[in-house]
Amino acid sequence: MKRRLMLSINFDMEPILYQYTGNSQIFVAPGTGWYKIECWGSSGVGNYRGNGAYTAGIIHLVKGQILYIYCGGNTTDFNGSGIGGTWSGRGGGATDVRLINGNWDNSESLKSRLMVASGASTGGVFYDVSNIGPNAGGIVGYDSVSLNTSATEGVYHNIGATQTSGGISKIQHEPGYNGEFGKGGNCYGNGSVGGGGGGGYYGGAGGGANPVNPETGSTGSCFISGHEGCDAIDALGSHTGRPNHFSGKVFKDTLMIDGAGFQWTSIRGALKKMPNPSGGYYNLGKGHPNIGYCRISKAIE
Repeated sequence: MKRRLMLSINFDMEPILYQYTGNSQIFVAPGTGWYKIECWGSSGVGNYRGNGAYTAGIIHLVKGQILYIYCGGNTTDFNGSGIGGTWSGRGGGATDVRLINGNWDNSESLKSRLMVASGASTGGVFYDVSNIGPNAGGIVGYDSVSLNTSATEGVYHNIGATQTSGGISKIQHEPGYNGEFGKGGNCYGNGSVGGGGGGGYYGGAGGGANPVNPETGSTGSCFISGHEGCDAIDALGSHTGRPNHFSGKVFKDTLMIDGAGFQWTSIRGALKKMPNPSGGYYNLGKGHPNIGYCRISKAIE
């Protein structure tokens, strides 16, 4: 008689809520079966911040499988939080789930990410002139915001990240730094007025230094293995044009909501209420206004 391969067994598990600590955290699957994973990217910092994104999906794990959780913040150099000026502040760090542990910016660890919820940017501020930082992105990040269109750089801005490249600074006068894979760009110089770029699958660009038009950073992109519109990498880091992670770990029933409250597939869709890690939902059109969180629970089969 052939033995039937068991894809799922009964196990008990209370939901586990992780939050930003400035270090990686560990989850060990207590049983073989389906798990729901949710990530909230960090908001920016201060009064002119954008809000973080949300990603979710259901994945099959075997008993003993280890996942590494990296929850983004907005006060330290962790998980892609781009440096902002002393007048402004850092961008929000991404929150992600990985198969390989290590420093948050370790290349092999970054390549092992299965899910990434992007962080928001922080507004550029100088005395009584301010621009509000953009919200965290979805498949692509949001561009920086320039409200003072009388400034020389009024027609220029920072471009948000995509699935295959970091945000790009288009500022002509003292631009910020471009985003990278897993890293938000820093603002121009120390003590600048620019806001930091938001973290993500790819990070946003940092803000420029013009005090007449203090630039916000742009924001990063999200990623979920198996989600429509995502572009996964292979083991060497080259993009495949397909959404499935090279590890073979793929989510089903995925959901991606950016920091402005819009649901994403390959394109931005309608507004959808974002779950609140503390319970319930945020108001329609509102993203996550806090540090990063991740929740892992037993999926209902």
